[in-house]
Order: sequence, then C-alpha cells, then structure tokens
Amino acid sequence: MMKQTGLDGLRIFRVIWRNDFPTGGEVYDFFAAVTSAWWYANFPPEKITEDMEKTRKYFDTKGIRRITDDVVFAYGTKP
Repeated sequence: MMKQTGLDGLRIFRVIWRNDFPTGGEVYDFFAAVTSAWWYANFPPEKITEDMEKTRKYFDTKGIRRITDDVVFAYGTKP
C-alpha cells in the first residue's frame, strides 16, 4: 500500500508489545480507558453502563489477561 503512494525512501517497521494484567476486569478497565470514546460513540447513553458491565464480566469469566498491540509504522518522502 505504501509503495502505491509513490513516496521515496520508504521506511516501514512493526512493533508488537503485550500488556499483561492480573485479572480480566483490569484488562477491560485498561481497554475501556484507551478506546471508550471510539467504542461507545454510537451507543445510546442509557446502554453504555449496561454494556460496560457485561463486557467486563465477560473478560473476567473468560480469563482474558493480555492485550497485544501490533502497530506498523511507515513513512517516506515526496518525490
């Protein structure tokens, strides 16, 4: 995709990191804190709390303890 832009001197690198937490509830709390504006943007306000509680319980029940971030950075110069 970056090659199709016609940029010169492309530099592309990938970074993967993992955030481990003691409980699924803490995983959800972190996830909600960094994504809630996007995640709940289209929810009716009266449904947000209900969904948050349901999703937090799911993370805990399923033993979800890790969030993995996989990011690709790319840049180049205009010819």
